[in-house]
Amino acid sequence: MQSATRALMGNPSAGACLPDVLEQLAEAGIHFRRSQLSMIVAGPGVGKSAVATILAARMGAGSLYFSADTDPHTMTCRLAAAVSGVDQETVDVALREGRGEQYLEIVDGLDHLQFCYEPSPDLFDIHEEVDCYAMVFGEYPEFIVVDNLMDVYAEGEDLKAKKTVLDELNTLARDIEAHVMVLHHAVGEYENGDKPIPLKGIDNKLGKKPTLILSLYRVVDAWTNSLGVCPIKHRNGKADSNAKWAIWFKLDLA
Repeated sequence: MQSATRALMGNPSAGACLPDVLEQLAEAGIHFRRSQLSMIVAGPGVGKSAVATILAARMGAGSLYFSADTDPHTMTCRLAAAVSGVDQETVDVALREGRGEQYLEIVDGLDHLQFCYEPSPDLFDIHEEVDCYAMVFGEYPEFIVVDNLMDVYAEGEDLKAKKTVLDELNTLARDIEAHVMVLHHAVGEYENGDKPIPLKGIDNKLGKKPTLILSLYRVVDAWTNSLGVCPIKHRNGKADSNAKWAIWFKLDLA
């Protein structure tokens, strides 16, 4: 019998042209295990949605992505650009002019990845979408992304409500033996995205529940355009809560 906490592994045939983010993280000891909750923290526009999208596409596992923060057209452009190597503006223009069939085919080919575009889902909506996924595909999704925490509605005072959402997502991960990843913001000091975000830099200090927390920051100048991924919490491996250790990726958000 396989462990419910086993790591989800990349599928080379799923999004084979995508950046090897999953593989590089695995080499650094970062794995996305079933029945666990993780968090990606970054300032606006740094690339947390792009990283989560690439991870879900590269994973090859049955995935459900709650894209409350990004519309269907933008997500289609992002995925098609990542797989094809063409910039998003070119994909966008082609789709708007009705000559982007090849890009739609690329996205359709990632059939292990399903999206929900409800702009402000509540916990009932999330559970309902997960159950509908199971009805359609005969099994629950193995990888779930919630993009992002601030867009999930829950009753009550804001901080308490967000803690409730994280508690429920953690329970969902356990109940269906999936890995659930939630995206979240950093406090104002780190919103520019140009310096490492430590554990204390998580907005509302919501770092207690996730098993794994990765914070992102960018270095952009005339010579480099890189994304630093800092494991600031990792119950199953190496981490530095002060974000002094980063795994580096070349980044081109276009």
